[in-house]
Formats: sequence, structure tokens, C-alpha cells
Amino acid sequence: MPFGIAWYQVTGGIGQAWYWSARWACRGFARALSWVLAAASSVLR
Repeated sequence: MPFGIAWYQVTGGIGQAWYWSARWACRGFARALSWVLAAASSVLR
């Protein structure tokens, strides 16, 4: 039983790390995309 608890804690930590890294990646990607679109619109103008 303690092994199952430790396994749950390890997998939960990995899942949380994946969740937060995915959130940060999405946020950074959206920011970069908006910056690129603004630069392209200023160039095309």
C-alpha cells in the first residue's frame, strides 16, 4: 500500500508539472503569435 501511495504522488507530481508547463507554453506561444501578427501588420501597412 505505501508503494501505491508513493506511485500516486510521483505520477501526480509529473502530471502537475506537465499541466503547468503546458499552460506556460500556451501562454508564451499566444504572446509570440500576437507579437508576430502585430509586427506583420505594421510591416504590411
